[in-house]
Amino acid sequence: MFGVNIIPGLYADQKASLSEACNRVLYSGPQNVAYEKDGSAYRSVYDLDKEDRYFMELLHGQRVKSVFRQYFKRSFFVHQYKLNPKYPTVGRGWSWHQDSWFMLNNKLSNQEFPLQHNINCFHLAIAVDSCEKHNGLLKFILGSHLAGVYLHESVCGSFSINEKTLDTMLKRLDIFSPELAAGDAVLFHCDLVHSSDENGSAGHRRMVYLSAYDSDCATPVPHRHTSLARPPREEDQIDT
Repeated sequence: MFGVNIIPGLYADQKASLSEACNRVLYSGPQNVAYEKDGSAYRSVYDLDKEDRYFMELLHGQRVKSVFRQYFKRSFFVHQYKLNPKYPTVGRGWSWHQDSWFMLNNKLSNQEFPLQHNINCFHLAIAVDSCEKHNGLLKFILGSHLAGVYLHESVCGSFSINEKTLDTMLKRLDIFSPELAAGDAVLFHCDLVHSSDENGSAGHRRMVYLSAYDSDCATPVPHRHTSLARPPREEDQIDT
């Protein structure tokens, strides 16, 4: 109903491994990245399964599959797999937006979701570090996914929901800002309006994002998106 669920301790036993894998990726010179305004700090690192074996194994592990199987009737595919490192002091926040808007308005995504305005997609966000008020909490507008996709507009080089629409929304819906321990996870619908604050702390606020969608609502792009429907292989098992 609200569009977001907290999964406490989903990867609590993997905290050290998650952190080490993130460090390997960040210091290895990853290939597919977006930068912060300073031009050197990474804002997002994409295709994590291609950057480090740990993330490939996590992607095909049973925990990820069991989470998503609750929401998809048939096979499902990974749309995006990324790390948002949110560096100390330079890690900017994200304005209020819906990921579904970007999925529908991105040229690559249009191969996948042609004229599709009912995307059954969920995001699993795994906290690598504790997420607290001072280091850039995720914020969700509860129930905002029920009205579908809102119009977004460009503001200072990034896209966000129209300010008037946002004001109207906030008069009737509540904001939820969960504090998370390392290893906790958040599952939320791609239509859910969300944002995050900047990192004002002296440490990273790293979060891994896995986005998966129901194969009934889209056409997977060959060689780009990974199916999570196949039976697990022995070498994929880093968790049970």
